[in-house]
Amino acid sequence: MKTKLSCRVTLMSLLFLALLTLSSNLFSHITFAETEMTFMDMDAQMDVGDYDNDGDDDFVVIGQLLSSTLQRETRVYRNDNGVFTDIQANLEPLVDGACHWGDFDNDGDLDLLLSGNYGTTQSTYGNGFVKIYINNNGSFVPTTHSFIQPFHNFSDWADYDNDGDLDIIVFGAFSSAIYRNDGGSFTNIGSLFDGWHGTSDWGDFDNDGDLDLVKAGYGPTSAIYRNDNGSFVNIGASIVNVEGACVKWGDYDNDNDLDLFISGSSLDGQPPRYTKIYRNDNNVFVDSGINLLLLWSASAEWCDFDQDGDLDLAYSGGDGISYILVVYENSGGSFTQILQTTGGIGCKQKLEVGDFNNDGLTDIYTSGYFKNQIIHPPKILFNTTVIAAPSVTQTINPMNFNMNGLAQDIELADYFSSPGSTVFTYFNNQHIELEWLSSSLLRVQPTADWFGTEYITIRATNSHGYAEQTLKVTVYETWGLTEDFNQAGALPANWTTQHSGTTDFPWQPVLIESEDYAMKTMANTGRTANERLFSPTYNLSNYKDIVVSFDTGFLPYGTGSGTFAYTLNNVTYTVVETFNAATSGVKTYNIPNLDAKPSVKFRWLYANSSANTGQDNYWIVDDFSIFGIVRDTQAPSAVNGLALTSQTSNSASLSWQASYDLYFGKYELYISTDDQVSTTDQLWSVGQDPALYNVGNTTTTITGLATGDFWIAIRAVDQSNNASALSEPVFVHIDGAAPVFSNPIPDLQPEPLWLNTRSVNIGCSVSDYSTINPDNLFYRIDANGNGLYDSSEPWIAVPLSAISNGGDALNILLEVVYDADGILAFEFKAIDQYGNTAYSGQSLQEGISDDWVLRIDTLAPVFSSSLPINQPEPDWLQTQSVQIGCTIEDMNLIQSIEYRFDSNGNGSYDPEEAWQSLTPSRNMNRNLLMVEVQVEFAVDGVCSFEFKATDILGNVSYSGLNSQEGIQDDWVVRMDTTAPIFIDPIPANQPNPVWATLLNVQIGATIYDHNDIDPSSVMYRIDLNRNGSYDPEEEWTPLNLRSGAGRNSLPINAMIVFPEDGVYAFEFKAEDSLGNLGYSGLNATNGIEDDWFVMIDTNPPFFSLPIPGNQPLPLWSNNYAVTIGATILDSLALDMSSVQYRYDQNQNGVYDPEENWQNIPLQQGRMSRSVLVPIEVDLLLSSDGIYKFEFRASDPNGVTGYSGISQLQGIDDDWIFRIDTVAPAEIANFFAQEITDTSVQLTWTASADLNFLGYRIHYSTSPEVSIADPCWDWNNDPNLEIAGSGLVSTVVSGLNPTTRYYFILIATDEVGWVTQFPQAITAMTTSSAKPMAPANLSISIENGLVILNWDDVTQDVLGNPIVPSYYEVFVGDYPDFICNFDTLICTVNESYLELAEIVDYADRLFFKVIAHVGMIRSTK
Repeated sequence: MKTKLSCRVTLMSLLFLALLTLSSNLFSHITFAETEMTFMDMDAQMDVGDYDNDGDDDFVVIGQLLSSTLQRETRVYRNDNGVFTDIQANLEPLVDGACHWGDFDNDGDLDLLLSGNYGTTQSTYGNGFVKIYINNNGSFVPTTHSFIQPFHNFSDWADYDNDGDLDIIVFGAFSSAIYRNDGGSFTNIGSLFDGWHGTSDWGDFDNDGDLDLVKAGYGPTSAIYRNDNGSFVNIGASIVNVEGACVKWGDYDNDNDLDLFISGSSLDGQPPRYTKIYRNDNNVFVDSGINLLLLWSASAEWCDFDQDGDLDLAYSGGDGISYILVVYENSGGSFTQILQTTGGIGCKQKLEVGDFNNDGLTDIYTSGYFKNQIIHPPKILFNTTVIAAPSVTQTINPMNFNMNGLAQDIELADYFSSPGSTVFTYFNNQHIELEWLSSSLLRVQPTADWFGTEYITIRATNSHGYAEQTLKVTVYETWGLTEDFNQAGALPANWTTQHSGTTDFPWQPVLIESEDYAMKTMANTGRTANERLFSPTYNLSNYKDIVVSFDTGFLPYGTGSGTFAYTLNNVTYTVVETFNAATSGVKTYNIPNLDAKPSVKFRWLYANSSANTGQDNYWIVDDFSIFGIVRDTQAPSAVNGLALTSQTSNSASLSWQASYDLYFGKYELYISTDDQVSTTDQLWSVGQDPALYNVGNTTTTITGLATGDFWIAIRAVDQSNNASALSEPVFVHIDGAAPVFSNPIPDLQPEPLWLNTRSVNIGCSVSDYSTINPDNLFYRIDANGNGLYDSSEPWIAVPLSAISNGGDALNILLEVVYDADGILAFEFKAIDQYGNTAYSGQSLQEGISDDWVLRIDTLAPVFSSSLPINQPEPDWLQTQSVQIGCTIEDMNLIQSIEYRFDSNGNGSYDPEEAWQSLTPSRNMNRNLLMVEVQVEFAVDGVCSFEFKATDILGNVSYSGLNSQEGIQDDWVVRMDTTAPIFIDPIPANQPNPVWATLLNVQIGATIYDHNDIDPSSVMYRIDLNRNGSYDPEEEWTPLNLRSGAGRNSLPINAMIVFPEDGVYAFEFKAEDSLGNLGYSGLNATNGIEDDWFVMIDTNPPFFSLPIPGNQPLPLWSNNYAVTIGATILDSLALDMSSVQYRYDQNQNGVYDPEENWQNIPLQQGRMSRSVLVPIEVDLLLSSDGIYKFEFRASDPNGVTGYSGISQLQGIDDDWIFRIDTVAPAEIANFFAQEITDTSVQLTWTASADLNFLGYRIHYSTSPEVSIADPCWDWNNDPNLEIAGSGLVSTVVSGLNPTTRYYFILIATDEVGWVTQFPQAITAMTTSSAKPMAPANLSISIENGLVILNWDDVTQDVLGNPIVPSYYEVFVGDYPDFICNFDTLICTVNESYLELAEIVDYADRLFFKVIAHVGMIRSTK
């Protein structure tokens, strides 16, 4: 692994704020600021976690270096308060996988799960990697756990079995596995699916307390798996099938179940991509139809960027063209795109979120990329959303309870804005029990048997502040009684009945069940009913809001009915309800008419005048009750101490001493325009200031008061509208009218008289409804006359010495000094004792636009708007008759105007160019004159002119750049009536320039003109075919000068590549800005006749047709007399005196001094133009060898050419001649060696020769072999082209077996000299089969010799013809002796043998003969 350098950088120091987007969120505007992570040179996947437990987010990244797609890295960056350091963690370099923090061993620090592909080759298929690295005090050590390692893999942690430790999922190409963590040991529980190019995510979508799984990617379909106690079941969800997939759980609609984001590329390409949100409706996933940007190979995160309580969405991926990051703001389930970055934010499966700068907001990380040879580092989009502090959106109304009444709930989010992570709290409750039903839903329940009023503070807090309201809770004392009729069958005390019908079942207590009694009546068969039940008389004088209830069962017969009624006088009854049909249940009645009544009695009447015909009927009454609130008849205590604490021009702040009442309702303040304040006057209470609900609140500020006098009184009112008496009124004087300015000095505003001094008096009068403090009078002046009150022109207090009392007003008069002439503003400001501020001016408004002015003129007239305009570089004119002019401005009238101009352009005003008077016309502005005059200049060029003006005060001024008298700064006229001129031609010395020696020739000139030369008009043309005219294909070519190049002197040039040597005409043309057109040439006319030339001769003299020919390998000469030569060609001319030669006489490879150049006498004149010049030189040598020789010649330009293969000077490439007068050296020791059936190896001592050609071997089966016989040479064996040294061998092949051949050897050279070995040699090829045994062996004795004869062996056992190499003859003394070395007599080459010295005992001997061919012998 390469050595890494520690990289430290402060993220915030890199931050360049680039506001990316805004959203129209109710509470906040989502914004991001972008910073490049220049310290991280990787296209990386990231995970965020605090591995060192220091409270800030660290990074782990895997990916490839931006500078090399083959270089992978895995790094851990430690975050030290925004400074990130690569800790050199020594982790496996990975790409195309995942990295996740997780404490798998539960030791309190984060470990690492890494997966991906490793290796440094372009293709990483098959190189899958999955590994856990344990965090050992900040160092990461690989564990020995074994996992499947598919390529293109994905992995993640999750505690799917709820046993408190992290389990693992791994999936990739063609395999997947879930590993259960059993105390640090991992067990593979099986595979759910295969697939790759995808991701998975854990989440409890069915809210059963364990983690379920969603997966998408190439291979199987996308699927959601329900976790049933550790077993995973595919629920068959209808979600899209995608590859390059991303899935992410998130509850976007805040319905407390997980919804699903999914994005990827469709498997069938129709449509090409999907990006969807599926809503979880009771564990059924429905396409939400939310319109999102379609991306694939995405990475996504749900997070609340704006902290508004719902999940926003960020995801990145490809759209088929580039990689894009998008952010959508979620506003109550409606998604609005607020950010889209393109080109490059390099987001391919590499997006991460986290609080990277510890500001409480979620930021976004995106990976880098490499494009167009430019490295784009990863980026962090810092979340710069401004989260506002909570605020009150509406007042919390008081809550009222009856003692021991039911709880009430209040949704606090309805009363506060909740930006960011808003937390609600409460305090100051004593008798009110509060319970959070959710983060903002509060249940309010008074304690048992308590009554009264309590004020509870409700606070909404986020990281940016808090807001508070008071919740007022009133609990009313209640009274009640109940009668359950459980008197063991007796009528309760003071209850009575009246029996008027014929039934024998009047109202009576009846046992309903167990010990529960109720009152019941009914009509028997044949009987009638007219039965009454009366309650006791109740005194309800002290109660209100009376509620009466009872439990009833009513079943009439026929037209019978029942009534429930009450009486207040024991005489007349008011019916509350009439019963005509079957009824059961509890009946409850709010009867306002019973409030505070001293005598109340109730009656139940069951009546039917018709006899019952046997129908079932009854009326049952049980559990009668009366409930009421104890009346509050006592008014709150009087409010004392009402006082005015402060006031403004339209408001009054008051305070008082608190009242007291158990059921305090509110404070009421009444506002009167006289001192007789009553409750019919204007009311200020809780409708204007909700704090007046609180008895402890003792201040308020009454707003909206008009200018005038007011009396204000206060009273306290309880919730029963009992009110205390009005307090003593307090007097308030309101002054809402600002002071009034008048009588400006100077007067006649806005056009006062002109002044000729800058020290002036200003002043005015100021009056007010109230008293004005002189210390509150200020002024300011526009001293510099720029139409603004600058910071150097602040408000200044008016000196008391400048103020006098004028009765109803104050008068101001003071002296000020201005710094400029013109119409100059001044302004006064006055503040009365109530803070009402007024300003002087035409409209009495603050600001200079309506202010009073002074008009000051102490300066001479001012010239402007020159004609011609754009001085000092006006446009060029194509005429010498020019209109000059200007605008003259003065504060007052201009008395006289004069002008003069430099007609001859000599740079001075000559006597004949004196001042001339001008009578101007006057436009509508009386101080602004337009002057124009037609003048005639005598020359082209830049010529000056000048105006002079005098105002009525005698102030004189001059026109010009510095408004000074004299020509040095004067305005000018630029005239040009002539065409551009071309000078300084390139090449120079026209029309006879120096000959160029290269085809690349620069042509050019300098263009001169009075005005600007149009660069686009500069063109050239060249007579490239040298036919004396410019043909259509030789049209004008633009020179492509840069815009703005040159003005009146413009050097131009162009490098031209000419096709060949010769003389070429060329021409330039150019226009000036006025369209004057000029041409180059001797006479500056259009056309080739006078044009400049380029003359080119690039080639030195050329040598060809060498003698001897066939260079570099000419024929060898067998004579010491040789001729060398060549033919010289030059397109321009030859200097014949320059033709020379030299040769390497001593053959040492260099031209020695004694081998210097020698002249060749030639017949042509000194110069020969464009001709072929043949040259020859005869040489006489004295030794054989290879000689180099060289010629040289020059043209009139001094360009020298050399002969040779490459026409270069020097011996290396020179031509040669070769001499050989000697035959090859003699050959010795020619003999045969290795012999086979079809070949013979021949060997000899090497020959030698200067130009050795090769060896030839002629062979025949006849001893008379000659050069006419077949030949074996270098065409058969290339080694025979080399003379060699020592012994030389060749194998002659293709011979017949057992055949005798004869060979002659010849050495030859290229000249034709031959050397032959003196005699032929012979060799016989062998046979691999045995020879036939010799036949017909006979013995005879003649002349004292034993003579053996036998037949020649001519065949081998296969019938091949052979010639035996030799015969072996053996002797023994018995017929079956063994042929061995001891019995061998001799070897012979023929089938005949004479033996002496054995005649005497020949009759006792036996002979055997064996034939040999090579190493093979026959049988005996």
